[in-house]
Amino acid sequence: MGNSAFGVRDTSASESEQQAGTSTETYVSPGQQESHSSACKFWIRATTTGGITDSYNITSVVDSGAGKLAVTIATDFSSATYCIVAGIVGDEGFGKWAAIDATSTPTSGTFEMNVYSDASTVVDANFNMAYGFGEQ
Repeated sequence: MGNSAFGVRDTSASESEQQAGTSTETYVSPGQQESHSSACKFWIRATTTGGITDSYNITSVVDSGAGKLAVTIATDFSSATYCIVAGIVGDEGFGKWAAIDATSTPTSGTFEMNVYSDASTVVDANFNMAYGFGEQ
C-alpha cells in the first residue's frame, strides 16, 4: 500500500484488472486505458477512394467498389464479435446511410463498410467514418 494516510495504492491497474473493470482501488494509466472493453479501439475517417484523412489503430483502407471500403485494423480484436459503428459525411444532402457489410463477415482484424442511398443502392459518400469497441 502506498500513501496510507490517504489510503491510495501507488500502482496502476494491470491489463487483466483493467479488462475486469471491478477494482475501486487501482487507477488507470494511459498505457492500460484501452484495455477495457468500453474504450474505443479504432477510429477512422476516410475518403470515398480509401484515402485515410485521420485514424487510430488502422493499417489500411481499400476502395473495394462504389460505396464500399475494406478496412484493416492494426491490432486485431480477440474475436470477430466486436462492435462497429459507421457513419458518413456528405454535402449531397440527406438520403445516404452507412452500414457494415453483412455479406462480408468481419474478422478480428478486418471489416467492410458500405454506403447506401435511400433506394438501397450502394453509392459513394464524401467521407466515411467508423469506430469500434470490444476486447483486443
